[in-house]
Amino acid sequence: MDLDALCAFISSDLAEGERVYMQGPPSYDIGEGNCLSMLKCIYGLVQAPRQYYMLCREVYQKAGMKQLQTDECVFTRYVSNIIGQPSLTNEDLFVNGEFLNMEIVPMQMRVYISCSYPMAAMIFVMYVDNDGILHKCEHLVQEFEQSAKQDGCINLQREGEIDWFLSVRYTYDKITSDIGCSQEAYIDRLLVKSQHGKC
Repeated sequence: MDLDALCAFISSDLAEGERVYMQGPPSYDIGEGNCLSMLKCIYGLVQAPRQYYMLCREVYQKAGMKQLQTDECVFTRYVSNIIGQPSLTNEDLFVNGEFLNMEIVPMQMRVYISCSYPMAAMIFVMYVDNDGILHKCEHLVQEFEQSAKQDGCINLQREGEIDWFLSVRYTYDKITSDIGCSQEAYIDRLLVKSQHGKC
């Protein structure tokens, strides 16, 4: 699933103690010798991407997502999907191999009806204001979206399934869960440019 953050950089505040001033727009008279003191970041500020990232990290962690230590732009959430089971730990996930036990859970035993597996999982990848979600549970996605909406700092909009992300074309087979990726179109563009001497 593809998510887009609307007006991303202007969602974040300037860092505490930081002061940035700007001239008024040409059609807006603020009086001679005056300037505007900014409260929020705007596109073009060097610090805007970092401030937006810091805001996202705060909002996503409040929504129950855990940030990977190996890649700070990836957030995950894994939840036991069997009623009465304790919370999942990293040992459950990786040492004891809970990912390998993906038998179908009877409907009456599920925490999340939309997920038929013992573990509901969601992986969130951010690249500036373009985000991608891979999930096995629509309810986890809805909980995340609701939490972000209640927080009110970031306006996330669904844009459908991920077909293209960072010049890579993705395909997903809903029956087998196979994921494919290809940079064929990107490579073709490079070859065309090189043939015309533009590379």
